[in-house]
Amino acid sequence: MAFINYYQILDVSPDASEEEIKTAYRRQVKRYHPDTSIEPDSAARFIELHAAYELLLDPVKRQEYDEQHGLGAGGSVVPGTVRAGRRHAIPHYVPAAPVVIQMNPIVYSLAAEEVYTLFRQGILRGKAPKMESAAYYCHRCQYRWFVFLPPANSRSVPPPPPPPVQCPQCQASDWSEFLLLRCRHCSAVFEAEGPLREQSVHGQLRGRLFFPYALFPDCPYCQKPHWCMAEETRLGTAHSEPAS
Repeated sequence: MAFINYYQILDVSPDASEEEIKTAYRRQVKRYHPDTSIEPDSAARFIELHAAYELLLDPVKRQEYDEQHGLGAGGSVVPGTVRAGRRHAIPHYVPAAPVVIQMNPIVYSLAAEEVYTLFRQGILRGKAPKMESAAYYCHRCQYRWFVFLPPANSRSVPPPPPPPVQCPQCQASDWSEFLLLRCRHCSAVFEAEGPLREQSVHGQLRGRLFFPYALFPDCPYCQKPHWCMAEETRLGTAHSEPAS
C-alpha cells in the first residue's frame, strides 16, 4: 500500500494531540478552501486535508495507521540530512513488473524497466511534470498549479498548451525533472528535492548533475553509508583508474 504522511499534510508532529490536529486543520482549511482560496492547487489540497483530518481524529484508524508506518507516539520516521522526499518501501520486488510509488503529493507510475533500474542501481532520473490530478508539479520547490482549459462542449477547443518553460514560483527550468533514490540496506525509496545541479542561476540549468552521495552521504532513513549501488560502482571505478 502506498504511504501517505497525513501528519505532514496537516503540518503537525506524529505525537500531536487531538486539539492540535483540529487547530492545524482549521488553519489550513481557511487557506485552501476552494470557495475562498486564491491558491491554484486549493481543490487538491483541500481533499488531502479532509482525508488527513478524518483519519487522524479517529482513534482506531490513527492507531492502525501509526502501527503500520512506524509513526505516532510509538516512533517516528528518521528525518533526512537534507530535504528528502517521503519514504516508500518496495517490500516485494517482482522482476518485469511495474510499480506505483506515491510520494505524496505526486505519484510515480514506473514501468518494469524503470523499476529494474531503480532496484539494481539505486537511482532513477526522469521527468514527471504532472500529478494524477492533472496539476503541474515542480520538483524543485513543490509548487503546484493548474492550467484551465475551455469546456469540452466549446465549439472551438484549442490543443492543450505545452508544459511551461519555467516554474512560476521558483523560476527553475528543470522543474519537471525528478531523481528517485533507493537504499540497498533498508529498501527505502525517496526523492531528492531541491537543486539537482551544482548551480541554478536565474532558473537556468548550469553545471553538472549532483551525484547521489553529494546529496545524501548516508541514507536519510537508516543512516547507513554506502547505500547506493550506482555510486559504489562509480567510486570503485574512479579509485581503480591510474592517476594522470
